[in-house]
Amino acid sequence: MQVTFSQHATQRCSSRAINKKHIDLALQYGTIKQSHGKRVYALLQKDMIDLIGDNAVNHQELKKLNSFVVVCDDNDIISAYNAQPWKIRKLLRS
Repeated sequence: MQVTFSQHATQRCSSRAINKKHIDLALQYGTIKQSHGKRVYALLQKDMIDLIGDNAVNHQELKKLNSFVVVCDDNDIISAYNAQPWKIRKLLRS
């Protein structure tokens, strides 16, 4: 999927040391949820198993990607951040 970064997402990713590879992994392996008209991709513990099985990341990256969230609107990345696991569970329940 070809995605574009909004100005906000570019700024947030650079300030949070999030690179394009992390975004691509979240879009490919993450759990998807519709929230307020936006698609939210969250990398959960169960998604980490798939990442390890496919040898997609090393263990240092795996630690950074745990509880990683990407917010999209159509093919535009709006934001990306690391969230507390309980906040992700709350988001996925709503």
